[in-house]
Amino acid sequence: VVSHDNHINDDIYGIESGYEGITRDPDTDIFYLLTESVEFKDNNDKTVYHPVVTVAVYDENEMYTEEQICAAEFEAASDNKGFEGFNLIEIDGNKYFVGLCEGNYCESGDKGKESGHGRVVLLEFEPVALDANDAGQYEYLTKLGINCLYKTIDIFNLPNYIDFIDYSALQFQQKQDNLYRL
Repeated sequence: VVSHDNHINDDIYGIESGYEGITRDPDTDIFYLLTESVEFKDNNDKTVYHPVVTVAVYDENEMYTEEQICAAEFEAASDNKGFEGFNLIEIDGNKYFVGLCEGNYCESGDKGKESGHGRVVLLEFEPVALDANDAGQYEYLTKLGINCLYKTIDIFNLPNYIDFIDYSALQFQQKQDNLYRL
């Protein structure tokens, strides 16, 4: 994403871009840029990893500006085994994000290399604001200025015939109103 200073923003809130996915809402022309996984220290000083989504809005000056950065509630296995693909889908008029886990079982290491166990994570489209009530659990995010969270709805297994050691992208093609083809 290019800022008004005409340079690529690659270190926001101490987060390197690491962009691994991009999706666009055709209704609003807003882009959602996915950073695979970012390392954080949680409130107990434990290392945790979350995919991060940057919202880029097109303005009247023909520039895309970063409007918001939100973390996914989903905790990734490591800094290089988070979401590798990102899609926006619509079902019954409701929008959702789908994140493709890079490693099998959404894991890293040897377990993540057991082919044929791919997973996708279904996320709410509208992020939840992290306010004073939520700040306790996610204080480590709010201290960095990340004040919103995409909630996890569910994790789904990919069909086992989609047999890869590592997943890098997934495209959804809408067949009918609520049916998508992978």
